[in-house]
Amino acid sequence: LGLGATCASSSGSGDRIVFVATVDGDQEVFLVDPETGKVTPITDNKGQDFGPRWSPDRKQIVYLSEEPAGLQVNLVSLKDGSAARLTRNVLTDLSLRGAPDPNWSPDGKRLAFISQKDGNPEIYVMKTDGSGLIRITSNAIEDRLGDWSPDGEWLVFYSVGPGADPGLWLRN
Repeated sequence: LGLGATCASSSGSGDRIVFVATVDGDQEVFLVDPETGKVTPITDNKGQDFGPRWSPDRKQIVYLSEEPAGLQVNLVSLKDGSAARLTRNVLTDLSLRGAPDPNWSPDGKRLAFISQKDGNPEIYVMKTDGSGLIRITSNAIEDRLGDWSPDGEWLVFYSVGPGADPGLWLRN
């Protein structure tokens, strides 16, 4: 059962589709080659995995994974199959209803995501190796991540809930 899908080209091997399916009672991330039908598992664990997104160069996939400490941002390299957990937060990294999952900067060097690591859903940016964590927003209102500007200098976001100022906001 496919629960979500994202399509993108992959260098040298045609178009591949990354998707999430429920297997053995939990969600896992897979790749499928639509020409051959070959399915390749990306994750295989006991936690829920979801929200896969291709890197701009189509060589990596970032996704959220249910870990003992809550949802965490993970990255897998399609070159060698290595996977890395990028966040290690006390509270949950989360994908809020209506908010996108971790989002690649246009140059593929940074990831924006929402985390409750400081007690409230805020937007953070980090390098793709998990270093250089920067908190972008700081308020009592629930923030939702939009997207990067084409030059990668700005993030657009909006806030929801009582007391939220309507509209879109930009932060660099």
